Formats: sequence, C-alpha cells, structure tokens
Amino acid sequence: MEKLSKFASNAAAATAEGDEKTAEETEAAKLAGNLDIFKLFKKYTDKIIEEQGKTIDVSRLLELEVAFMNFSIKTYPANLEYVNQILESCNSILKSTPINNNDKNCMKLLVKLLTIPLESLSIAVLSMNHYPTLM
Repeated sequence: MEKLSKFASNAAAATAEGDEKTAEETEAAKLAGNLDIFKLFKKYTDKIIEEQGKTIDVSRLLELEVAFMNFSIKTYPANLEYVNQILESCNSILKSTPINNNDKNCMKLLVKLLTIPLESLSIAVLSMNHYPTLM
C-alpha cells in the first residue's frame, strides 16, 4: 500500500504542477484521476474482514486497517470521510471480536489507528463519528 500511496501522490502532484510530463507520468495522472483507489481498497478490505474476520487473529485485521489508514491519509490527506470509514470498520471489528486489554500488540495497533489521523488532521478528528468510540 505504501508504494501505491506514493504512486497516487506523485501522479496528483504531476497533474497539479502542469509541467511537461513523460508518457508514464501522463498515464499515471489519467489513472489516478479516473480511479478512486480508496473505494476499491475499501471494498476488498471489507470483504476480507467479512470472510475471515472470525477465523483470523484480530491483530492481523487491525494491521490491515493501520496500513489502509496510512495509505488513505497520504493519498487523500483532506478527506475526513475516508478516515471515518476506516474507523467505522475498526469499530465493527472490535464489536464482533473484543480484545483483551492484556493484548499489547492489539493495543499498539489501536493507538496507531488513533494517532495516524490525529497527526495529520489535528483536532478535526474530534468531529468524526467513529473516532471517539475507539478511544
């Protein structure tokens, strides 16, 4: 997801700059403009959670959501709704499979899920529906 995030960011920057572009940069800009990568990833992360949520460790699902959150913040830095949707998925995961407070890995991942948007969006996270629920 990190590579895709960089690709999407570079394509957006190349489009915004309006400089002379190579054929590859032009194609990347077209692809980024025509495809909402977030919706595609959201569809498949939700599918993974739905199909494997009961059989796989909660920490693995939270790792997926942390990676998705990093991707979303880097690719769509101003889109609060995308962050809120990821937090909603995390709430669903934790409601269906509660974690033990002694599970340090899950707690670290949960802290990451809360700090990633806080670092880039600052106090705006408090206006999100699902942020306080994870706290």
